[in-house]
Amino acid sequence: MLNQKTTRLNLHAVGVVSCSYLLLLSTCLFAQGGGGSAQTAPDSVKAGEPAVIRLELSVWGAGGDIKGRYTDLAASYRLVGESDLKRLSPRFISRDAKHEVYEFTIPGYPKPTTGKIEYYIELKLDGYPSRIEGIKKIKVIQATGLVFCFRDNSKNFSVRLSATNTYGRGKLFGADSGAW
Repeated sequence: MLNQKTTRLNLHAVGVVSCSYLLLLSTCLFAQGGGGSAQTAPDSVKAGEPAVIRLELSVWGAGGDIKGRYTDLAASYRLVGESDLKRLSPRFISRDAKHEVYEFTIPGYPKPTTGKIEYYIELKLDGYPSRIEGIKKIKVIQATGLVFCFRDNSKNFSVRLSATNTYGRGKLFGADSGAW
């Protein structure tokens, strides 16, 4: 009698362990897997120039190749202090079996805007929504150091630091009409 009870207890324990193992194994085999992201953004941009944010996405696990797993990608941005967010769609750059690369281009803010751009990215992986905060605030700075040199048909030239103000004039010496 003792042997039958012991055998039943052992078989019951083996059954519980086997069911637990099969449940764990099926979870591992049929799970979607996971994903990750990396961002590249400039520290600053000059007023009038666009800011390009690069988003690299990856997947791993049993979910399969990356194609079609990330959907509904969009970036939202604004200048710190503004109330309204603007929304951007990404530009697809490249893909392999486990990676996709996208770029978001924030249009240049008009001169003489300065400040910081804040942004975040929203997407879905296997249908589950996610929000990725921007890795930094992008500074919008004034353009400086631009020099335009103009030459008329003679040997005269002008140096300008902007399109409207002339800061220097002179004559070219030793230059023939075809040089410069």
